[in-house]
Amino acid sequence: PPDPREVGRELDVPLVLTGRVTETAIGLTINLELVDARDSTLLWGHQYDRKRADLLAVQEEITREVSGRLKLDLNAKERAQFEAVQNYLRGRYFLGKRTDLQQGIESFNKAISLDANFAPAYAGLADSYNLLATYGVLDPKEAFPKARDAAQQALKIDDSLAEAHTSLAYVKHRYDWDWPGAEIEFKRAIELDRNYAPARQWYASFLVAMGRSADAIAEARRCQELDQFSLIVNAQLAWVLYLSRHYDEALVECEKIIAIDPNFFAGRRYVGLVYEQLGRREEAIVALQKARELTPGSQVILGALAHAQAVAGHPDEARGLLQELIGIAPPRRTSAYEVAIVYTGLGQVEEAFAWLDKAFSEKNEYLNYLLVDPRFHRLHPDPRYIVLVRKIGLGAQYPRIESTPKRPVRD
Repeated sequence: PPDPREVGRELDVPLVLTGRVTETAIGLTINLELVDARDSTLLWGHQYDRKRADLLAVQEEITREVSGRLKLDLNAKERAQFEAVQNYLRGRYFLGKRTDLQQGIESFNKAISLDANFAPAYAGLADSYNLLATYGVLDPKEAFPKARDAAQQALKIDDSLAEAHTSLAYVKHRYDWDWPGAEIEFKRAIELDRNYAPARQWYASFLVAMGRSADAIAEARRCQELDQFSLIVNAQLAWVLYLSRHYDEALVECEKIIAIDPNFFAGRRYVGLVYEQLGRREEAIVALQKARELTPGSQVILGALAHAQAVAGHPDEARGLLQELIGIAPPRRTSAYEVAIVYTGLGQVEEAFAWLDKAFSEKNEYLNYLLVDPRFHRLHPDPRYIVLVRKIGLGAQYPRIESTPKRPVRD
């Protein structure tokens, strides 16, 4: 760790707060020390042993204790800025969980109401809308423009903010299908902050969608090194490995995630997808049913479960789920991509292409994965598949997947 005296001189501050986080069998141990930067005198130290689920509470507890030790005398503006930071951290916590994104939006909006020039809060707001579209909770045509506006506002305030460049890159990737523009923004974010894990996480997602599997896996592993305690970062590695056809490696990552938190829905989702490709279809159904219990509003999970039922030889169950998916009530819109996945599993190719065309007209955010999603493997020989891939802008630039498929299950 750096010498507090050197840090104090470099930042021109009298006190330095240092910390260390250690993973334990039941959670995390956080050791903090408040040090006088002039002579390295220890002013205060404390150890926090917490479960992962308590991270938000411990952040707030640490903030209260440290501010109390410092005996901060803040004016009204400083108190508002202080409270804005707390709401921003709360929003990021909900983003990390992925299941309370609306609460995250409330927290980011509260931070902005307290400090209208707090650029990171706008970036967090953008990320929330990006993910609400990705999980099928909001219509992409509603959510992504809101995400773009928030990201651009963040950049207007601070063009050097890696978080904002990452948020904008996500929109360009998942909604605009502006592949060169997305890569420019991702690289700019990483250039500005090489340790900002979400930039590398979503850049890996971009790379695998482009068919650049080797680069994607390398980026996802670098991201994991940066934030090894983050469940969603570890889940992203599993997702990239799955789309790259490295099913056995993806399964190892999924099992690690579930061992840490059995109720983390992304772990259940990805292990279900991996089980299906490994031929363990009944296990896939169980895993995806659990994921659905954890995120009952997700069309992504509903479509995956219906497809798993179809390929496992349960067409009646698949069609029941399909009708539920198609019957999503307004103002939400049915994810045409997920419906196409189900029809593909049922072997109804004409219906699958009809819904893929609908997904294209609606700019469905998951179409960027069409080149690499193994559930569409049976459509690859059809000329309509090639036409659609090229319409999206993938086929001409990235005509094939880099990695050799490993033990895929052909529906």
